[in-house]
Amino acid sequence: MLAALGRTQKDVAGIGIGIGIGIGFGIGIGVPCPVDSATGKPSWPPFMPAWDDFDIPARVRSHFDCAVAVDNDANVMAIGERATVWPDVSDLIFVKVANGIGAGIISEASVIRGTRGIAGNIGHVQVPREAGRLCRCGNPSCLTAAASGEALVEVLAARGLPTASVDDVARLVLNGNAEAIAAVRQVGSNIGEALAAGISFLNPKVIVIDSSLLSPGEHLLAAIRSAVYAKSMPIASEALSIVETQMGGQAGVVGAAIYAAQQVFTPEGMQRLLRATENPAH
Repeated sequence: MLAALGRTQKDVAGIGIGIGIGIGFGIGIGVPCPVDSATGKPSWPPFMPAWDDFDIPARVRSHFDCAVAVDNDANVMAIGERATVWPDVSDLIFVKVANGIGAGIISEASVIRGTRGIAGNIGHVQVPREAGRLCRCGNPSCLTAAASGEALVEVLAARGLPTASVDDVARLVLNGNAEAIAAVRQVGSNIGEALAAGISFLNPKVIVIDSSLLSPGEHLLAAIRSAVYAKSMPIASEALSIVETQMGGQAGVVGAAIYAAQQVFTPEGMQRLLRATENPAH
């Protein structure tokens, strides 16, 4: 699929793209950056600049005559997690902590995307205690610069610890390294404070966290919970659950498939479906 899209593996090294086939003839794709919901084009992707404004739907349709749905990866993960694990929850936030930090926001059972697809981009919320750390966006003190997996690896490596990846950090935590544990808990605290700022606005029932740092000792999840409950109004957090994803890597695939299926049943999608039905060999 990467070759079909016209971008090489090198362009998106380390980036996961979830692709789901929807009911009928539809392809859903989640990419780790804001997406213009009107066009399906990535907007200013910091980790994959070669994809900026690239017409993913048009390229996919040049190979497959079908509906193509492209969205931010956290959005499709939120769709997949809610549909599979929390079908009765109408207000949910899915937080993905990886090289960047993003959130898929579901309010009253609908994904909130915003005017340019920026909604949920919590990685650029300011973290005052981390003043001076420069983010890829050019601003100092962004949450991504203070609490992403990439930032955590850099901080611990600068202290002389053997960390080349988030997996290395997880191993240190499992082995009881105090510096690594403290750094992970600080990351969790930063993320929790950023989330607390939005809880009064959105009043979610569930916050789902996805990160490879979750399993080792639950330090990350505990720190997120502690910060959220400490910084939120009690009325906003009293019924709030903050949990680890139950779907792992499948949330994005399932969500992309659901999003694709939704696009099949638009007027344009139905026309394509009818053409394919009339001409099965197409």
